[in-house]
Amino acid sequence: MDRREFLKKCVAYGTAAVGATLLRPVERILAAPLDAAPDLVAVMGGRPAELFDAGIAALGGMRAFVKSGQTVAIKPNISWSAPPERGATTNPELIRRIVEHCREAGAKRVYVFDNTISSWQTCYRETGAEAAAKAAGAQMAPAHSTGYYHAYTVMTSGGPQGSSYRAALELRKMQILSADIVAADAAASRVLGHAPEDIQYIPLASDLRLGRKDLSTLKIQRITL
Repeated sequence: MDRREFLKKCVAYGTAAVGATLLRPVERILAAPLDAAPDLVAVMGGRPAELFDAGIAALGGMRAFVKSGQTVAIKPNISWSAPPERGATTNPELIRRIVEHCREAGAKRVYVFDNTISSWQTCYRETGAEAAAKAAGAQMAPAHSTGYYHAYTVMTSGGPQGSSYRAALELRKMQILSADIVAADAAASRVLGHAPEDIQYIPLASDLRLGRKDLSTLKIQRITL
């Protein structure tokens, strides 16, 4: 499985924000809360904005990542022309809150974009991303421009677009946040019922020292709202 396929599954299964009842694999991989700055944070319960508020605070706040005067690009999963309730795209409430945090941290400009599968104009509109981003002070970058992870409702079948009436949706309310993209995907793979080694690119990225796939070596903080 390559990263493109894995990310599609993350959208379909809600890896970055997974909901009301936790899966047992999640419980096994999450350590007790730590006083020191964590490598990875898992937040459970609450609305998307609340989850992100708690998670980013645990990582030191958005100012740890965004400096005053910087230009920031945010790439949500909005490749499909589908409303948020289908569980196929990033929740617009989360997009808005991330933009707000960037603006509060002093970002000069914030852009939101995705390389869409369907018409980019339709995707931006139907997913609610455009309205959310603009309401928070961001600009939408056209998908055809040469200029620049989460799913609150979880689709367990009928993916990846969630357009089928047979699609099974679950509300799990969880977000995984980390500055280590390999660790984040390794944790996400566990949530989806896979070992990190099952996802082809994760061991490769770890071998290239782009991040850590061994969750046992990480400081992982769990927060329940």
